[in-house]
Parts: sequence; C-alpha cells; structure tokens
Amino acid sequence: MELLGDDLDPVRWAQLCCGPDHCPGGGVDIPDVLRGLAAAEEYPEARQWGDRLFDLVFHGHSGSYLLPAAPVVPILVRLSSSERAGVQAVALGLLVYLGTGETSWADGCPASEDLEQRVSAAVQAGMPTYYTQLQAHDPRVRAAAFVLVTVLEHAGLLRLTGSARTAVATGPPIASERYRRTVEWLHERDWDPLVRRHLGLAQVDPLFGHGDAYYGIEFEY
Repeated sequence: MELLGDDLDPVRWAQLCCGPDHCPGGGVDIPDVLRGLAAAEEYPEARQWGDRLFDLVFHGHSGSYLLPAAPVVPILVRLSSSERAGVQAVALGLLVYLGTGETSWADGCPASEDLEQRVSAAVQAGMPTYYTQLQAHDPRVRAAAFVLVTVLEHAGLLRLTGSARTAVATGPPIASERYRRTVEWLHERDWDPLVRRHLGLAQVDPLFGHGDAYYGIEFEY
C-alpha cells in the first residue's frame, strides 16, 4: 500500500462529482477503489477494480473525465510501478485513457478550466516510469506501457482531424529520438505476440483509436 503515498487523505473526495451521472459526492468511494486496485493479487481482480475506477472518474465511455481525474493520476503513476503485474497493466491502461481524454462539463458539476492541462501534465510527468516498464517481465505490462508511451509521444495529433492529422502523421517524425530508438529495440528483441501486435497497431494509428485504447485494446486475461 505504500505506493498510494499520502495523496488519499488530503483530497476532499466527497465533494467531487463522480460516475456516469456526474453524481455529487460520488468521489467518496474512490479511496477504497484505489486501495482495492493496489492490493489486487491477479490481473482479473485488478481489472475489476480498474473498471470501477473508470466508472467513477469518466463520463460513460465518452473518453471525457471528471474532477477526480486530477488527484487520481499521480496515484496511478505510482501504481504503474507496483510489484504486481496486474496492477501495473491496469494502471497503465487507465493512464492511456486519461492521457487522451478531455474534460467533461455538466450542470451542477463544474470542472476547473485548467483541469485538462493539469491532468495531461500529470500523466506526462510519469514518462520515465512508463519507459522503464517497457522492460517489465510481464508482456501485458510491456504492451500497456508501449501503448501509453506511444500515445503520449504522439499527443500532438490528438486535436487534429482529417487532412491535417494525416499530413502530420505522414510527415517528419513528431516523436522523440528516445521513442524511435525504443521502437527499434522492441522490434529487435521483444517477440511476445501481444507486444508485437501493438507494435504493428502503432504503425497504423499511434493514437490507437484516439482515447479508446484502454477498452479498445485487448489486454488478455
């Protein structure tokens, strides 16, 4: 549980709107869900806790997130370094969605104007950790880390559509030199089928469906 740090107690979770209906006060359940995720022994259990957290932090399956996203991100970044592979994979998968989502606005549940900027910066701040997980023992963790690193390295494509997005995607590389070297290394050394599958998908769409990565990409049980 030490990975949770001291971030749970200071947050006034009960004052945060949560869930698909933007329920005021719904955030009171988030600490217990995060503790459940951190303690999960196997991937199926971790995924169940991850699904519950998703339902609290996101507005349906729209990819837009609510106010609790800001305090949740640093905790997920730390959980991505858990000793439990299932916890790592689920935390990384949720961070993919948080890194590509947008702020959800609703009557009675205002979101701060800088929420999207704060969430994006917090997800980006974990980049060194995500790169480290590309060498994890569990292929599910490596695949999830690769998806997250890839979408963050190509975040400049997120707000582009149509011909503008195509022009950037087919133009000079926008990802860092570190990312390009890492992809070459993975192509040469990682032959796990799940990782190879995502290497191939990244060549087609480095955003993996623009925010649909956590549920659209199959992290098999």
